[in-house]
Amino acid sequence: MICLTIDKVGRTFQDRRVLRGISAEIQSGDVVGVIGPNGSGKTTLVRIIAGLLRPDTGSVTLRIDDATIEQRRFKVGLVAPWLHIYDEFTPTELLDLSCKLRGEAVRSHDVLSTVGLHDRGHDIVRTFSSGMRQRVMIALAIHHSPPLLILDEPSVTLDSAGRELVRSVVAEHSKRGGVVILATNDDVERAYCTTFLSVE
Repeated sequence: MICLTIDKVGRTFQDRRVLRGISAEIQSGDVVGVIGPNGSGKTTLVRIIAGLLRPDTGSVTLRIDDATIEQRRFKVGLVAPWLHIYDEFTPTELLDLSCKLRGEAVRSHDVLSTVGLHDRGHDIVRTFSSGMRQRVMIALAIHHSPPLLILDEPSVTLDSAGRELVRSVVAEHSKRGGVVILATNDDVERAYCTTFLSVE
């Protein structure tokens, strides 16, 4: 059982208050849509949940079964337009490296098949379109089956087949009891969500 608690999280940049007292309790199987207008702080909240940015106030706590996990040890799968991948590698090399760093068994072929890149696993990522790079990023996010899957505008560069991939990934992660955080302004992506967290 997973329980992610966001408790009165706030964040200020210079003199501008971006997040003010954001709170939520999120359980296994939840798909939480983080919604709000551009500039409202959706990405800031995503970065805080992922442990990439510290809040000025409040906290983020993750419990799995009866154990509280330190935020620096959160296992997170993250897809976001502001992330970069090493494009001089192939998808297979990136996945193999990620597995080795985590001390996990390599199963890159299965994951590449899931994201529709089974026949491009040995091609250099630099040669890929933006949509194909997004598929590589999705593969890197899901290959280790993290309890938290955080998606920031995941369909932004994807075609209709890629959007269906995102829907399928979200549904599968929720079905197996993970938590999905989905920051979006997209009406199609909102339909994947079971609940919403507004940062307006």
